[in-house]
Amino acid sequence: MLCALDFGLAQGIDEAIIQLVRAGKIGSVACLPVSDLWPKSASGLHAYLKAAPKRPIVGLCLTITGPFSPLSTGFTPENRDQQGYLPRRKDLARAALRFELDERTLEAEFRAQFRRFMAHLGSSPHFLVLQPEILYFAAAARAVTGTLGKFNAATLPVICPLLPQANGWKDKLEKRHIWRANDHMREPWVRRALMEPPSAERLPPKSSWLQDGKIWTAIRPAFADERLSRFDPDPLLRVNQMGWF
Repeated sequence: MLCALDFGLAQGIDEAIIQLVRAGKIGSVACLPVSDLWPKSASGLHAYLKAAPKRPIVGLCLTITGPFSPLSTGFTPENRDQQGYLPRRKDLARAALRFELDERTLEAEFRAQFRRFMAHLGSSPHFLVLQPEILYFAAAARAVTGTLGKFNAATLPVICPLLPQANGWKDKLEKRHIWRANDHMREPWVRRALMEPPSAERLPPKSSWLQDGKIWTAIRPAFADERLSRFDPDPLLRVNQMGWF
């Protein structure tokens, strides 16, 4: 089961993913309902799903940071340099240091993304994809648990990125004791977690990706697109992933 992530990020990405689904290269798609393009992207995906002889499995990318406007009201912490957008990692770290990272606020944002996904596609997601920041901050990990409980989705497979090793003792102490980055391992959805490989050379053993009778592998968009520049400083780094096909 090859899964393409970030559907809704850019028009070029959406078109490429649909072409790969039509060609039978991928069997699942993860969507970004927080994206400003999502209504248009969802309309095209919904039309394709209605006519497709073999429907791909469709999931949801939960997002806590990035160049998108939050879907919930009163979302904090704010991005100090770019008001109106989701916070950066350093904004989340600053809030964690001040004990201001409220899981209830984060859960409200996750619920809003869940509802927007269902509103435009007419169904619940079949799996989740989590950003690294959700694993780094304990409050965000707990917010995922609360969101899954709200939508009766506790059994969904969850695709998680591999987190890099801490860089030095200061970084290690900050992530462990302030961000509480290891606390996500206590959440019940970890039992259904699938780790997203950073490269084709580091694909996990097939048995570790076996879920519901399917073997999963996740990929991210490889082609550069003009709208990728809003968050990705070097999108061409993704091009080597095309060798997976």
